Amino acid sequence: MTFVTALALLIGFLAIGPYVAHRFRRVQTNRIEFAPVRMLQNTRTDRRKRSKLEHRALLSVRMLVVIALALLGASPFVRCTRLSVDRAQGASIAMVIVIDDSLSMRARHGTETRFLRAKEASRQVLDSLREGDMIAVIAAGKPARLVLSLVTNVDLVRKTIKELPAADRATDLEGALSMAQAVLAQAPQTDKRVTLLSDLADGHPNEPLPSLTSASLWVPLNELAHAADDCAILSATSSATSVSIDVACNRAALRGLRDVVLLDRDGKERAKAPLVVDGTRATIQLPLASDASRDLRARLTGSDANSYDDELAVATQVNDVAVGLLMDRTTETVETGGAPILEQAISALHMPLKVRSLSTLDDQGAELRQLSAIAVDDAAGFTPEQRRAFEQFFARGGSALLALGSRSAQAQLGYTFEPMLLRVPRWLPSSAKGANTSAGVGAVGEAVSSWDDLHAKHRSVLAHEDVADHTLYATWVDGAPLVTQRAMGRGSSWVVTLPFSAQVSDLPLTTGFLALLYDWLQDVRSRLTGSRTEAGATWTFTKASDVRINGPAGPVEVRREGDVFRADPSLVGSYEVKVDEQTDTRIVGPPADEVDLSPRKRPPLPTTPSGGSNASIELSPYVALSLLVLLLLEMILRQARRRDEELHPVSHES
Repeated sequence: MTFVTALALLIGFLAIGPYVAHRFRRVQTNRIEFAPVRMLQNTRTDRRKRSKLEHRALLSVRMLVVIALALLGASPFVRCTRLSVDRAQGASIAMVIVIDDSLSMRARHGTETRFLRAKEASRQVLDSLREGDMIAVIAAGKPARLVLSLVTNVDLVRKTIKELPAADRATDLEGALSMAQAVLAQAPQTDKRVTLLSDLADGHPNEPLPSLTSASLWVPLNELAHAADDCAILSATSSATSVSIDVACNRAALRGLRDVVLLDRDGKERAKAPLVVDGTRATIQLPLASDASRDLRARLTGSDANSYDDELAVATQVNDVAVGLLMDRTTETVETGGAPILEQAISALHMPLKVRSLSTLDDQGAELRQLSAIAVDDAAGFTPEQRRAFEQFFARGGSALLALGSRSAQAQLGYTFEPMLLRVPRWLPSSAKGANTSAGVGAVGEAVSSWDDLHAKHRSVLAHEDVADHTLYATWVDGAPLVTQRAMGRGSSWVVTLPFSAQVSDLPLTTGFLALLYDWLQDVRSRLTGSRTEAGATWTFTKASDVRINGPAGPVEVRREGDVFRADPSLVGSYEVKVDEQTDTRIVGPPADEVDLSPRKRPPLPTTPSGGSNASIELSPYVALSLLVLLLLEMILRQARRRDEELHPVSHES
């Protein structure tokens, strides 16, 4: 508050003036001499009774008038800040409102959460739009989703944003902004804008936001982009005698100040240990009594900025993820020595996996029966016995990642890639420089820019019937498949049209390669009974007639696409999954990147008014209107007092 504002508000102290005036206003009725009264003894009158306040309603109104005058004097210096959209010209605009519905947005912001503040800001932006403007809504929780396509119905946009639920997903800012540009490309307006309502916390604080080429970007909520203390339980797994709890913290100040407790279904504490974090992660081992219930929860004591990641159900039936790597180690080993690139890349993901290297597959399928997933690099096809083993492998929920190279196109007679591919691929020269950077889904959607120049002189080309049966995960710049995905039984097959060799292309040396492996392994884990997945990861169920899921907030929506069921659990907690007659429990944990609440680097402010700006609304008109109403009420009360005095004459003395 400035000195001028304070000086203007001091006028409000003059409101005591009407009170003093009414206080000193003493009334006394007209005296009529009555002779017998003189015979009585004179008594002293009580002045306090004669000086009591009268017409209190009129007094209150007069005091409010003085206060309103003080506010009116100070209102030019006091403004109520709201968000609005500036316009360089009077033409309509096309805007995409990107709302971050990730876990970090559930952190406290004053008395509410960051997510609720973002929804309120979106309502303020919508209030400043005009007829003819087109608006779309995108949710930036991973994966980014188009919640509402471009429409001119502002009321529909308000309802959509109001009904958008909070979630515990990771943040997908790159995917959301890329999707926003694609949506705006369909709009006829020349003025295209993206309003990003986010705290910019996605686990990459040192990276700037991506720039937009065809639209202006506005990030108005500065107050949300600040770091805060947070600790989260990422996973909790029980064995016969103990519970292993993985905890992450983002600040050293929180370490050693909190405890990890183990609670049973009745809320009774079964074990407790202090939280001691080395770096940013810690694994706490708590003893498990033999009589302890299997329905357990791990909880962090104390409090931090985000309470939604402080508790997690303990997984009691977690299947180990065994991944087999079938490759030629002589050609895949890096020149500097060490393990093959594929093996090093999977190790770099730090996922709870058991990795096994395979040189061949036996015809009886013994290796496949021990695996949850297998990555096959540039194989020369499979024998009929191996193909039957793969059919059984997919039927029980296994997943295969098939990389195609020059040897794949030289399959011997009787060797094919069925059931993954109907035809043997061709190995042909490639004129495509790299991948289509505007496409890509999942984690690759964020890192697909690393595939813009793969330096691949050759690539595998799939048969037309194989392309029709697969979902395109990433494509070359000419539209040819680069990565495809297909449901196989209860499992899935992934096909890459390049081998995992640095001598053929730069594919295994890119961040997109790590993102591809991450998405594939997440898909593998999502198919395992009792496994832990991150919030927002898609669960896929194939060859089922009915799928029902019940989570922390009630029933979860299950989408059916042909004979495939998909669900996207977005909240941390325990889920009961019923597939036909089989019921199991799955645990959804918080994404590790959401624990770091440090924001990304903000983009520079827009140089033109088309980006939007903060606007202020003056209070003067509202105060002036209130003052006029009070003055009118004061006149009415004053006239009523005069009529009352005419009916009951009084004399005044001060």
